[in-house]
Amino acid sequence: MTRFARALLPLPAVMFAGFASHARAAEPALAEVMQMLAGVKISHARFVETRHMAILAKPLVLGGRLSYTRPNQLERQVLAPYEEKTLIADKQIIIENRTRNQRTLLSTADHPALFAFTEALRATLAGDRAALERLHRLEYEEGDGSRAIIELTADPA
Repeated sequence: MTRFARALLPLPAVMFAGFASHARAAEPALAEVMQMLAGVKISHARFVETRHMAILAKPLVLGGRLSYTRPNQLERQVLAPYEEKTLIADKQIIIENRTRNQRTLLSTADHPALFAFTEALRATLAGDRAALERLHRLEYEEGDGSRAIIELTADPA
């Protein structure tokens, strides 16, 4: 199994959910978080993403904003170190890189790994536990009362 995603999320703003699961004891808390997420219609958060790649001498750190609009629209705006907007709606992904003046249109059907990643994000933000459990093992961990962690581990195909 490989670790797919780990999200530490502010609970009231609920952009990414978080409280992770220590077996059965966390079950009611995870159900409560998923129910809370299912009630969110629009959510916004800032993000910092660190990418570690062998071809880079040092990690690439991206910063920007992430927005979710029910039922399935996710927008990610990278503001630094370059400008790029990714819009995911239905089964399409549109990437606009202002720095390079490029626009790319992708279909999730043509990119299964990208589809799995976007569906995991959208299912988390929608509070759709059944969709998450179809492809991932969920682990839940309570945070400090205002945050929680949901860790998704992809099961091998």
